[in-house]
Amino acid sequence: MSDKLTVTLAGKEYPIAPLTIGQMKRSVPAFQRSTLDTVDGVSAMTTMIHLAMCAADPEITPDFIDNLKGVTVAELTAAHRRAAEASGFELIPLPAPVADAPSGEAGPAPEPAPGTATS
Repeated sequence: MSDKLTVTLAGKEYPIAPLTIGQMKRSVPAFQRSTLDTVDGVSAMTTMIHLAMCAADPEITPDFIDNLKGVTVAELTAAHRRAAEASGFELIPLPAPVADAPSGEAGPAPEPAPGTATS
């Protein structure tokens, strides 16, 4: 794994860099609003991504990011997370995915705790 800071959007890698203090002033409120649940939340995510990309390449504009075609939700969330981490935000680790039991079937019964009797 490379130490080079990048995000992947629409299958292409873009460099990012830690933010300046001035950029942090804009990123903190955006970080607090970031979510996939609302248009404002997604806009906040792209603001954070833009700031990190712009820190690496000042020619990158918000319109450039808004007009990228083919960006997946997985790429968007991973890029947001990478941009936040590069700027020093402390993120809660994402839980590992849990496989669901097939529809209509119960999952396996939990193992009894050691030292407990089963009847």
